[in-house]
Amino acid sequence: MEEKLTDFESRSRRENIRVYGVPEMSERDSSSVSAFIENILREGLKLGDSEMNIERAHRSLGPLPPNEAPPRSILVKFLSFKTKEQILHKAWQQKGFTWSGKLISLDNDYSLAILKKRKEYAEIRNVLKANQIKFQTVFLAKLKVKYTEGDRLYNTVVEVSEDMFKRGLPVEVIKTPESILEQVKQLTWNRATRGTGRRTTQAGPPDPSYKVKLRAFKRMEADATDE
Repeated sequence: MEEKLTDFESRSRRENIRVYGVPEMSERDSSSVSAFIENILREGLKLGDSEMNIERAHRSLGPLPPNEAPPRSILVKFLSFKTKEQILHKAWQQKGFTWSGKLISLDNDYSLAILKKRKEYAEIRNVLKANQIKFQTVFLAKLKVKYTEGDRLYNTVVEVSEDMFKRGLPVEVIKTPESILEQVKQLTWNRATRGTGRRTTQAGPPDPSYKVKLRAFKRMEADATDE
């Protein structure tokens, strides 16, 4: 169910991009954020008079960050997925651009679940960089590693860590997380008893008196119903 929800959310973001590095409040003199970001993209990517088809744009939700913190990203939604892909790939080809002395970069608008999965590759990417092995993070959250003998596509961080360890690379093998059912089975349960002002636990067999009290309560309830 979680995978289906993540896929559904990702598809709803297909026409979106995130623009990073634009200083806070720099759009305040523009008629709209859409017009502001369109001018930046045209200037930085040298798009000329080509159609942009921006439906809407706004700053990422949240409070204004402090001066020393990075600015909030700008979310841009295009009417056309094709236009969005062309702009995004052009930004990637020239590795971003500079605007008002700031480096501006573009990326897909990923859901939180996808961002979390992509961050899981952080240590793996550091090892690959240290060993000068080229790689690429593939949509949605896969890792493509370019070994000398050929490319290898990994679906999870568990898969890539196991294979890199077998290849002799200095990585820690990441184990598949246990299911919730397996975690529950491993739990140890203690009966909670009443204390003075706080809850305590005690080991040993459960007190059967609660069964007697429960039966008495049921009899009282039945008598009240008959009356």
